Amino acid sequence: MLVASAGSLSAREALRLPLVYQSDSVETLLIAPRGGDDTLTPADVRLLDDLAHQIGIAIHTVRLTHDLQRSRGHLVTAREEERRRLRRDLHDGLGPLLSAVMLKVGWCVRSTYASLLRPMLC
Repeated sequence: MLVASAGSLSAREALRLPLVYQSDSVETLLIAPRGGDDTLTPADVRLLDDLAHQIGIAIHTVRLTHDLQRSRGHLVTAREEERRRLRRDLHDGLGPLLSAVMLKVGWCVRSTYASLLRPMLC
């Protein structure tokens, strides 16, 4: 993946620095000389190597953050689907069953009171 470029980048002239996190290579940084006969000095290479180490850590962090956000999205979706399923189960299954039980309990209570009151009325 090319992130930034200026001028022409010749593959044989480019300095390739691995972008590493711990011992895993996450990408490769290609650096071409600034132009003309200008070459990279050993100090430039040391500085770029240190920079490549920091970039590797940053790339790994960005990837972890992206993975975490994607996992959170899946978790939220799964939670919402479970809530919809429970709501549907309550509405279609348990709700009518509880209503029927309450109607039967009410009928039993009324029948019991009626049978207790009947001898008193006569």
